Amino acid sequence: MNIDAVSNMRYGDITGLRDFFLVHWMVHLEIDAALVKKGSASLPNAALDSEAALSAWVGAMTSGKNPTDDDFIAIMDWLQLHANLHDMEYSALGYGDAPDFSELDLTNSNEFYTWMFAHAAVHDLLGQALSIS
Repeated sequence: MNIDAVSNMRYGDITGLRDFFLVHWMVHLEIDAALVKKGSASLPNAALDSEAALSAWVGAMTSGKNPTDDDFIAIMDWLQLHANLHDMEYSALGYGDAPDFSELDLTNSNEFYTWMFAHAAVHDLLGQALSIS
């Protein structure tokens, strides 16, 4: 499964963001299965399926305001867990450190597009390395 199509959403597209969260989680499950098949330990993917994080992303992107404290925590927790997961995937493949995806200002559309583009490129690399793209 490839993440590119759902990564090309427009900023503020709620349906696109929901699609991204679902497909993104499924792609990480697919990456995990491929790594396990190669002998790696299973990686923690459950946190990527977070309704709280999705709701916080939607709020930040549609309100144009800084997120509430609870939403900020949900976003930052998700971003950090996700960045850690990419680090573990890179490590399992012997790639060293993954790009840092732990920070993103969701009220800034340019930052959002830059993050999504870089993130999709990392998924393309992982998919190619594991023959799952």
